[in-house]
Amino acid sequence: MKKLLLIAYFYPPLGGPGVQRPSKLVKHLHKQDVSTDVITVNDIVFHSTDNKLLKEDKAHKTIRTTSLDLMSILKKISKPKTNKAVYFSTPEKYKKIIRNIFPIDDKIGWLPFVINAGKKLIKSNDYDAIMATMGPYTSGVAAYKLAKANKLPLIVDYRDHWTLNPYITFFSKFHKSYAVKWEKRILQYASVITVVSKTMKNDLISEFGEQIENKIEVIYNGWDADDFSNFVIHNNKKITIKYIGNFYGHRSLKYFIDALELLHSQNKLTDDLVIQFTGNYYAETIDHITRSKVSHLIKVNPQIEHKDAIKSLMNCDALLLFIASYKGHGVLTGKLFEYLRSGKEILAMVPPKGEAAEVLKQNDHNLICEMENVESIANNFLKLIKILNNNNTERKINSKFSRENQTNKFLDFVEKRLDNRKKIKIVHIQLLPLLSGVQNVMLKILKSLDRNKYEIYVISKPDGPLVEKVKELGYNFIPIRSFRRSISILDIFAFIKLIRVFKIHKFDIVHTHSSKPGFIGRIAARIARVPKIIHSVHGFPFHYAQPKPIRVFYQVLEKLVSPFCDKMIFVNNYEREFAINSKIVKEDKALTILNGIEFSDGKMIITNKKEDDTFVIGSVLRFEKIKNIINTINVAINVCKNNKRIVFYFIGDGKLFDTCNQMVVDSKLEENIIFPGWQNNIKEWLAKFDAYLLFSIAEGLSISILEAMSMSLPIIASNVKGNNELVSDSNGILIPVNDIDRLSAVLLSLPDKKEKLKEWGENSRKLVEEKFNIKDFVKKYEEVYTKEK
Repeated sequence: MKKLLLIAYFYPPLGGPGVQRPSKLVKHLHKQDVSTDVITVNDIVFHSTDNKLLKEDKAHKTIRTTSLDLMSILKKISKPKTNKAVYFSTPEKYKKIIRNIFPIDDKIGWLPFVINAGKKLIKSNDYDAIMATMGPYTSGVAAYKLAKANKLPLIVDYRDHWTLNPYITFFSKFHKSYAVKWEKRILQYASVITVVSKTMKNDLISEFGEQIENKIEVIYNGWDADDFSNFVIHNNKKITIKYIGNFYGHRSLKYFIDALELLHSQNKLTDDLVIQFTGNYYAETIDHITRSKVSHLIKVNPQIEHKDAIKSLMNCDALLLFIASYKGHGVLTGKLFEYLRSGKEILAMVPPKGEAAEVLKQNDHNLICEMENVESIANNFLKLIKILNNNNTERKINSKFSRENQTNKFLDFVEKRLDNRKKIKIVHIQLLPLLSGVQNVMLKILKSLDRNKYEIYVISKPDGPLVEKVKELGYNFIPIRSFRRSISILDIFAFIKLIRVFKIHKFDIVHTHSSKPGFIGRIAARIARVPKIIHSVHGFPFHYAQPKPIRVFYQVLEKLVSPFCDKMIFVNNYEREFAINSKIVKEDKALTILNGIEFSDGKMIITNKKEDDTFVIGSVLRFEKIKNIINTINVAINVCKNNKRIVFYFIGDGKLFDTCNQMVVDSKLEENIIFPGWQNNIKEWLAKFDAYLLFSIAEGLSISILEAMSMSLPIIASNVKGNNELVSDSNGILIPVNDIDRLSAVLLSLPDKKEKLKEWGENSRKLVEEKFNIKDFVKKYEEVYTKEK
């Protein structure tokens, strides 16, 4: 990124913590040769100014616009000397009403002016991105409108929560829903979202969905090394403890004063102590100090410019930090990091289990107590005095929180995200979050794609091994909770969600897998105008075992949605020919890509040598009706009753798992028929087998059979489409799907066919190497993705 347009309402010469973040960002981006133009507001009524901060401003160009918000109007109509008086004399409750009465926020009157200024700048400059720092949240709306209209990336920086802000009380339900609508719209469009704390990041993901997770980064406020140079540190005559900042919201001085009064009543405070508060304080705060019994120990100074504030905190013995317990667990005030850089002792009146406490403890600051707990404050204050009297040692400086490092982190993340905008955005859609054959085929495709060329997303139901694997591989995951395997009213919600997701992410390619995702996914993608839509058939949902009306119904559905995709990929030749002949798909759209198997080192484990003479028959499958699992278990029971040397392993899980397990328990064959459940290390299990069994009612092109063949195993399979393209009398035996007597006889005969089994296993391996190589598989999918329609 070389050129940035930043929209920041609060910017020098205004002062205060809200100004620091954008101002320091611009300064340190300048050091990284990033030129930043800033649009900000002209003179407003505000509680502080900071001309020293203005002098260090490194913006390439600063445009100061008119605004019709209340703070600007008050500036125009009030006398210069009364600006601050107007601000501080207006009761907070009235200011809250004013803030909340407007849609978005009370700065909405700035919107037309900032958009007009932005249009002029964009017309004459080639920006890499537009950024808004919020609040006010009008900044985000303006940046969104400008970015979208000019097709530029949007960066959104949160200093404070918007619709999740506990201190914002919306004027009406309409105001709340309107703000939520805008926040959602902005977050969905944004390429980058930066926040000041981990809690804020988690809150946004929880509220607005996991689809924004990969574009959010925590950028702490940090400290600027330049602020901590070129000043003299004096020795204080008295123990000097300082707080630099304001009190607002639920943040209050009351409990600290009460704690001091408690210690004073116990004669535990001495006169060699001074506590200084520096800031702009409301009348009620000043009154509370004045009326207290410890007012003689407290000194109040007016707010000073930031550079002077740093000088002041360096010339003290300890610092005070206040964060209210109410909704304060995720609050990380900007001053916290400057406090850490100072190396001073800190009495932190913050939520003990909050994020601020976590940061403090990580940096060996342990004087932590709740802001509202008077007794705990008093005890920790005494501990602080004791530490100071014992001449506390200097602390190490944690450079992680320097503005320079945080800006570098910001820039690295932004450039990574902007690079992703140049990539081909592809999403694969699965129904179930499992790691069975269909999902593994998809993962083989995704692993083969060049990550410098593709930005990869996966959609499925949440919570499953597929989700864990997708995140482990670094892909983006989007959950669709309303996905259902069978036909359901919830399909409507899944359909609507898919349309919304496709429109938000603007995918270049949507690739659906299997029947349900293929049906609603293809239609949703076409409605969302996705440029390229691919559907993989891993076995049609209709097969011979179904009643004819159901078969016809599913065929009609396939014919209806076929026009909505650009390519229909089949994993076996039989189904491609069937689809063409049945006029489900046109021939020029139909393509067969046989599943591929990867050979990592050119060698495979043939088997584990067994000390006993057991003969192991194994299967990896879902415990579902389509896999004919009940008949398969019945055959296994029959075989084991006739030959106790034979052992079966059925690896997997599914709806019928408990039923199958109970069948084995009832037959008292638990030692011969074993159910290990889902396993990740499938090849290690395959290495234990002497033969592989799959007696499905229907298949596409079984990945589990291919993996078994790659491990030089003989295959016993049902004679159905897909299976008969993998198995012949050269590498195993095909059994008619309903012939359980034939299957039992074949399995019982296997232990006596050692030479034949070896021959079949070798042929299995050769066939996979010749016909189902991963390189051919990958090449064909790459051609589908890159070839023009």
